[in-house]
Amino acid sequence: MPNESDGTKGRGIFQRIDHLLFKPHQEIKGSRMRQQAQYLSILLLVAVPVFAFAQLVSDLTINLTYLAISMSYLACYFLSRTRFYHITSGITVIASSLLPIALFVLGSDWVPYDLPRILVWVTLSILMGALFIRPRYVILQFTIISLVLLYFSLLHFAMPWYDIAEFFATEFLIAVLIIISAVMVHNYADRTQVQTADLEKRRWELEVYSQLLRHDIRNDLQMLLGSVELAEMLCNINSGDTQRQLSTSLKIGQSIVSLLNAFSVFPEDVGLSFVRFLEKLSLQAKEGYENLEITIKSTARARQLDCARSRLMPMVWMNIFRNAAQHAGPEPKVLVSIEVQEDSFYITVADNGPGICDEDAKWLFVRGNREGQENRGLGLYLAKTIIESHGGTIELIDNVGCKIGVRLPLQLQV
Repeated sequence: MPNESDGTKGRGIFQRIDHLLFKPHQEIKGSRMRQQAQYLSILLLVAVPVFAFAQLVSDLTINLTYLAISMSYLACYFLSRTRFYHITSGITVIASSLLPIALFVLGSDWVPYDLPRILVWVTLSILMGALFIRPRYVILQFTIISLVLLYFSLLHFAMPWYDIAEFFATEFLIAVLIIISAVMVHNYADRTQVQTADLEKRRWELEVYSQLLRHDIRNDLQMLLGSVELAEMLCNINSGDTQRQLSTSLKIGQSIVSLLNAFSVFPEDVGLSFVRFLEKLSLQAKEGYENLEITIKSTARARQLDCARSRLMPMVWMNIFRNAAQHAGPEPKVLVSIEVQEDSFYITVADNGPGICDEDAKWLFVRGNREGQENRGLGLYLAKTIIESHGGTIELIDNVGCKIGVRLPLQLQV
């Protein structure tokens, strides 16, 4: 039986060789770009001995054309191992495009039946371009090469057009097939890149969602349990107070249900402007917190516009309203002012609470608090994370009464 450790060792050797010779530079980001950089290194390294061999068997031994090309590709290979991938790919495509022209011009006594030897290099240069540049540039590349070769064929070497038409027609068909394939591959790669970005966004949303659930549901359940315990204590003392505590518990339970429902529908409320979106959330917040009063003021223009929203955006405002309800006293009042400034919404949220001390203000949007408790102060930290992911900002304007400013980019309603 073969020794499995020998196979593993062999694979390890090949992996080390692959890593040493072809692994892209660490500063090249993105799976697609890294894959292209790896392909470029492989092609350049393979091309070096191929052109060196061509120099030995060609009739251009005097001017060392193939050997110069081989050395040029070797230099490009070493450059491809650096972070300058785009520069290397551009040089390689340009060099491969000039190759058939150089061979044709430097050769002597060309006849029509020698053209296939040159057009093979045209095909290879088009394939090289299809790997590393956009299809529209491949079309431009093929057009320039063909026109230059046609010019030298007809005028410089005085070849009859009817003798070379067949060769150029065949090369044209091959180039069309390559370009069509390149279009299909690039479209597929673009779709894959978009899908990957979408999956990454969804993964991030799920991660933040799980943190929000742990934070928000824990807070609401603590209030719910506290109301139920108090109702149990008052059950035999004051039935009126008991009824109020049970009513509060019911509203808190409804708030938890609303939180979970926020993630069971499409992330955006179709047809609602941003102001209407906030008004809807304020009604949900007031249902969950007794005596909470939320007033929303906005300009006429603000009521007609919208901003980019994901399924996490409702949690931003529910956390802000929750903080006011929990820390602004027995009768919390919140004033939300919305206006449009250039290309963004500017929203201020102020409550009537006692405010925040200067030391606590430093930790308002930081995960945890100054005692290092990670699960404390998580709500506004997550709110800041979500807002910034939408291209916005959030800041504490005034710590007397707690006034917060939020800026979100505009998105015109369709």
